[in-house]
Amino acid sequence: MPAFEKYLEDSADVCDVCLAPLNDPENIQTEESNGVVLTFCSQQCREEFLKEPEKYLDEEETLE
Repeated sequence: MPAFEKYLEDSADVCDVCLAPLNDPENIQTEESNGVVLTFCSQQCREEFLKEPEKYLDEEETLE
């Protein structure tokens, strides 16, 4: 199993930005930030995260 698929299997079942269920594998996007891989339901949510990552990361993750 590719690492990406294994990650998705082990990760939460919701988008890290809008908290929508990750039902459509073709649209799922990921981004790594400070060693944390975040999962998004769409490119739009990934872009929203990239605008303000500190809004979506825990305080500890932004300090690393």
